[in-house]
Amino acid sequence: MYKENLLTEIRIHGRGGQGVVACGELIALAAHFDNKFCRAFPLYGAQRRGAPLTSFVSIGDEKYSTRSQILSPDYVIILDIFLPRSVNVLNGLREGGTIVYNTNMNIEEAYDFLGKPKIGRLAVVDASKIAVNIIGKPIPSTVMAASFAKVSELIKLDSIFESIRRRFTGLLVEKNILAAKIGYDNTIVKRMV
Repeated sequence: MYKENLLTEIRIHGRGGQGVVACGELIALAAHFDNKFCRAFPLYGAQRRGAPLTSFVSIGDEKYSTRSQILSPDYVIILDIFLPRSVNVLNGLREGGTIVYNTNMNIEEAYDFLGKPKIGRLAVVDASKIAVNIIGKPIPSTVMAASFAKVSELIKLDSIFESIRRRFTGLLVEKNILAAKIGYDNTIVKRMV
């Protein structure tokens, strides 16, 4: 945590079409429902499906929060399994930081794939598979937001559900809530130090 544990900074990496911006918004909205200050904003590059995309979220004391890119996050959330091969998604991750990774690999395989980074914890969940099975599309945003809730304990799962109710409509609400619940339950976390 940044500034004497008063601000938690999260950086979310993925590709256009995976819900990178939505994931950040869901986390921030959930924090708001938990009566915490939060701010979420994306960094857009090439505006096309499949292009690398980054989103940022701050939760904590408003006086330490900025609207600039988060260069030294406490958490890195990775929505695309292969993105770490082409983008340095772990750049600047704080010592003892946490990675929440959408992958079908187990913890040890994921740790090796990521280059055995010096981190505090690694969490894995096959969010894409869950999204395809429940929602019908490989958009892992709601699953990863719930996974982050489990790993960080900064926000409640019920608050993620409420943020989904605010962000989606119709059948997508219940499908995304179910996907988030399954993702939460299936997230595996391991301390790496």
